[in-house]
Amino acid sequence: TPHTLDGDKCTVIGGVSDKGYVLAQTMDIPPWSDGLQVALHHKPSNGSPDYFAFTMAGMSLLTGVNAAGIGVCPNLVIQLNGSETGVPVIAILHHVLAQTSFAAAKHGVEQTHHASGQAYTIGSREGIAPYEGSANDVVLCGYEWLSDNITAHTNHPLASTDLRPAHPDGESDSHRLRRISDSSYSRLVAAHKSLAVAGPQPSYQQYKDVLSDRTAPISLGLKDSHDDPSISY
Repeated sequence: TPHTLDGDKCTVIGGVSDKGYVLAQTMDIPPWSDGLQVALHHKPSNGSPDYFAFTMAGMSLLTGVNAAGIGVCPNLVIQLNGSETGVPVIAILHHVLAQTSFAAAKHGVEQTHHASGQAYTIGSREGIAPYEGSANDVVLCGYEWLSDNITAHTNHPLASTDLRPAHPDGESDSHRLRRISDSSYSRLVAAHKSLAVAGPQPSYQQYKDVLSDRTAPISLGLKDSHDDPSISY
């Protein structure tokens, strides 16, 4: 399926496994980033936990996990409202990773005025919490969970109704952008099917296998075509 929006190809999965809770994602960004990817070890001087961030040169953080066992994976949800006075995504990610408890990490997302439509899936030793944040609302996604312990998110809203306003051509932005991001639906369905087959407690390897899927595709690999310029990390 052709894609015309940068950042609309990421897939997040999380849940209980045979090795405890797992939170993971594919980070699908333009192929020119290949060779710029880095892992950073942040060592805050204010007493907050150390954390490792996956990112690329020029950005301090794309996704990460801290020494307290708190991890966070973001997904673009461009169909949701944004705000010029909201807090940007990178600042929210840094704030989540500065926390030492699952409750504090969730509270940070819940109480923030968001600059852009974004899903934040937070993981810890205690569980997984998937949120959708936007200009006017923050919603804990619940109904798309496969079980009490497993969830998946791609790039369309699952719970939030804070959609962008109607487009001047008469078609709402949400409908227009959902058509553009058809892959978001196919990736979510593929993730759900694979995780459902894996059972109520997939193995660590089975989670990895879901994100390696090349049929939906969840993992895009390296592509550099006019229709689908993207690379999966």
